[in-house]
Amino acid sequence: MKISIRLLPLLASGALFVCCSPVAFAKPTSTVKKETLESLTQRALDNNPELELYSAEIAAAKGQYISAGTWSNPQLSSNFGNKRISGDGPATNGFAFGVSIMQTFEWPGRIELREAIARKQILSAESSLSQFKSELARKTRNSGFKLMIAQESVRAAAEVSKTLKSLREVLSQRDPAGVTPLIEIRILEATELMTERKIAEAQLAAQGALFDINQMLGESSAHEIRMQDERLDFKKLPDVQTLIRASQDNNFDVKSKELDAQQQSLQVSLEENNRHPAVAVGPYVTREASGDREVQVGLGITLPLQLWDNNTGNIVTARAKAQKAEHGLRLAQKSSERDVLQNALVYQQKLEQINKWRGESFSQFEKANQLADEHYRNGAVPVATYVELKKQYLDALQAYSESQIDALEAAQNLERLTGLQLSSSSVVSSTKSKR
Repeated sequence: MKISIRLLPLLASGALFVCCSPVAFAKPTSTVKKETLESLTQRALDNNPELELYSAEIAAAKGQYISAGTWSNPQLSSNFGNKRISGDGPATNGFAFGVSIMQTFEWPGRIELREAIARKQILSAESSLSQFKSELARKTRNSGFKLMIAQESVRAAAEVSKTLKSLREVLSQRDPAGVTPLIEIRILEATELMTERKIAEAQLAAQGALFDINQMLGESSAHEIRMQDERLDFKKLPDVQTLIRASQDNNFDVKSKELDAQQQSLQVSLEENNRHPAVAVGPYVTREASGDREVQVGLGITLPLQLWDNNTGNIVTARAKAQKAEHGLRLAQKSSERDVLQNALVYQQKLEQINKWRGESFSQFEKANQLADEHYRNGAVPVATYVELKKQYLDALQAYSESQIDALEAAQNLERLTGLQLSSSSVVSSTKSKR
């Protein structure tokens, strides 16, 4: 691909970035294995470095569950000293000691409540991992499709630019007869410049998508990726009520708020249970040897007297957090409903725009381009019609591609919100069949 030197004053910064980017110095395209959206997504799910963070959170939550159900260790206490007996008889001295082992027993139901709270934390961590994988797959598919569209745009614009340049060079070699040929040459030059600008913009878009993909894959920014041509298939939307019901059941934000509300409700019960004291029970032995030997064996009980602290402050705090969690759940449900309706509207509009394009639309554009090339050289097509056809071809391709990108984003937003499958992709054998 050759970019005219006349483009440099107009796109100095963009061209410099493109020329210095990894795409410009990448190995030949033929040696790079082409990726599909499915294979790219699977690579991201296998290699994304952030997955380890969520796995660590799950392990931490499981550790808290183990701690929640573990009894406290028994306490060993002892005392040693000297006992002196004095009175009417002679004074006697002797050694005295005592040993006790006390095991604390929680109030019934307290350990079960702590375990229930810990189980909710495990579910929340696992749900976060599932949500991250879903979001990672969505972003990878979007970026992969954008890269595919940008690479196709570069190819299409480059073909148009090559045709314009070839035709301009042919006209420039002829002896101009009058002012009309000179004007036509200038029109072709201007159109060529605008086409080169579209090439540069598409290259920048490809580079941005490539950076995003490599970050999600855990690859270096210089890693090159070539996308296989694919066709996106979009399903018809279910009715609105079905979408809303599905969002209440499957939306991650709603499910997360539900878990939080359940956990806070359990926390209230735990704080109310903490009003009751924990009892320490255990055997003890004392021995005294001052004159006579005396050994005492018994059972000791330790029970705190809750005269001033009945855990009232913690109970009030827990109830307030539970109310906050309930409000958060209702807000999440309303927000989910709004997001579903908004994305459904975008999806439906974009799908209607896509369906307006007939399967042979772009092939007819290409045939019209070929006819225009032939007849313009013969003088049968005026330059205005010829140039307008080229511009409309690239604009139509761009509009169609943007509609597909917007529809894919809306579809995957709805998939995230509802759990329904609305889009799929299939590899096609050629660019023409894809269109």
